[in-house]
Amino acid sequence: CFIDVIWRQNFLHFVLSCRGVAQFISLKRDNKFKMRHFSRMEWSLISRIFDKLILGSLNQLSYLIEPVIEDIPDEDARIRTLNILKMNLYIFTQFHSCAHDKISFENSTAVAEKGKNKKTKKGKLDECSWEWDNTQRLAFIALFQLFQMQISKLWDPPVPDEQFINMCANSCYKALEEQTIAHVKQKPLRETLFQVVGLLIKRYSHGISCVVKIVQLLTLYEHVVSPLAHGVVMFVQELGMKSLVNEIVRELMNSTDTVQDTSSVRYFSNFLVEVAELEPEIMIPTTKELTKYLDEDPYSMRCCVLSVMTEILLNQLSHEGLDDNAKEQRDLYLELLEEHTMDSNAFVRSRVLQLWQKIVQNNAVPKIRFLMVVDLAIERILDRSSNVCKHAISLLKVILEHNPYGAQLNIQQLANQLLL
Repeated sequence: CFIDVIWRQNFLHFVLSCRGVAQFISLKRDNKFKMRHFSRMEWSLISRIFDKLILGSLNQLSYLIEPVIEDIPDEDARIRTLNILKMNLYIFTQFHSCAHDKISFENSTAVAEKGKNKKTKKGKLDECSWEWDNTQRLAFIALFQLFQMQISKLWDPPVPDEQFINMCANSCYKALEEQTIAHVKQKPLRETLFQVVGLLIKRYSHGISCVVKIVQLLTLYEHVVSPLAHGVVMFVQELGMKSLVNEIVRELMNSTDTVQDTSSVRYFSNFLVEVAELEPEIMIPTTKELTKYLDEDPYSMRCCVLSVMTEILLNQLSHEGLDDNAKEQRDLYLELLEEHTMDSNAFVRSRVLQLWQKIVQNNAVPKIRFLMVVDLAIERILDRSSNVCKHAISLLKVILEHNPYGAQLNIQQLANQLLL
């Protein structure tokens, strides 16, 4: 009835304007918090609830929890504060997940209507003019600040539940599922997401769960390849998590053996190559695991392994003064690249010739092997694949341009020899 509607509006206004939002939410913890009608809510209402209630509660949590952590007065206070923390973060993660699902549904509907040549209307989220990306970034910043505190003291024993940590991390992974996350303008949001995940790994033993989730994302979404590669490199450079890369490679290789979709394998390959391009050094310990796949299908994994080796070769094994172990590793990579110029798959042969071009252009071929590179390029000109022939000719052109003995050659003498 009309009176009931007025009462509900006044009640909502009270909740949104009250300063003790976090405590208010904890008092309602006996209710079943399920987003039953979220998909039917207007974005104007969603934005108001998130900005005033959800984000407001996250910002208040730090001030509420800090004095309790510094000096826990009694057991009841600890349990009460822990319940406030759990309930507020549960509501945030649920609300955040539903908002992303609603956005994804509306985007997919718009694409379907466009495919049917229907006139598409401006998105409802756009009509609301709510800056969702910036708003959720503010929420994740609040989450990061919260986890920087010693919240472990609220548990007895002082170890947060794995389920609780995974629940919070899943919101970060949910944000990565959005197609626009790879856009340049989303860099601040991406960095914030990986800062939260990195903190959860370092302080709250989230490493194993993170590895599994990264592989799941790479299995399903192509657009996460570059963001995840940058995120993993950030984990290593800023947080020193070098062992995480080995775990990710091992999990990816295991998934490659079981996954049926060739697209997923391509996503795995692109991810590993991009990590190698960004930070070749961290991929060196993984090459022993990767070389096992040089003799196996799919061919895209062979291309991936050879590309990773090339990046390591160019950035770590091409300078002067290499020790014996480094020279041995360099020679092994060159031999493997040489072998795969005769790979059974034409795509691999083409890719290897492209890699040789890159190596020659960077003057990373030892002089003792230079004639060998010339011979393999000439041999591939006769390849049955026209694409391989094209790349072989391109390699010969690059060899002539970067010939280490070029200064000793006399053009007139060469011209005279051709006339004979």
